[in-house]
Amino acid sequence: MDIIILREALNYQPETGGFLWKKRPLHHFKNSHGMNIWNARNAGLPAGTTYSPSKESDYLRVRIVVNNKPIMAHQVAWRLVYGDIPDGLFIDHLDGDATNNSISNLRLVTHSENHRNRKIQSNNTSGTPGVRWISGKWRVRIKIQTKEISLGSFESKEQAVSVRKEYALKHGFTERHHDERKP
Repeated sequence: MDIIILREALNYQPETGGFLWKKRPLHHFKNSHGMNIWNARNAGLPAGTTYSPSKESDYLRVRIVVNNKPIMAHQVAWRLVYGDIPDGLFIDHLDGDATNNSISNLRLVTHSENHRNRKIQSNNTSGTPGVRWISGKWRVRIKIQTKEISLGSFESKEQAVSVRKEYALKHGFTERHHDERKP
């Protein structure tokens, strides 16, 4: 979507990550009647809708519809502050909360960097990413780019978790990636 249209339609509040509708100009509408009705109902009100991308997920996002075209709020925020998003890069929410679109919570990353900030997967049975119980020991692995690296096998889960976390942090994974989930 054209950044000029976004700037004409929305006021972005970088500290809170919120958006307010502006009084929009005539060229956003088919006629002045539609413009007058829309501006009377919406100008000055919050923009965006929170939704879940799938019925099975509790992961929430914010989407804004401008001129019948949906766009993700984090993309709007980034573009209004920094300009276009370079090809092959993504916007990551540092705290993992896709409804927190404050500019300080957004960063531009590669696909692999984005995955280094993922929360633990729901099918993880140990409660720690990359740590599995196999043949009487805790086996530790990590995937960097496309290469899977074995970090060894350990008698205690605590030692396995410590080794995995230390190695991961040295290679750009975030603390959030290691938040333990109780199995």
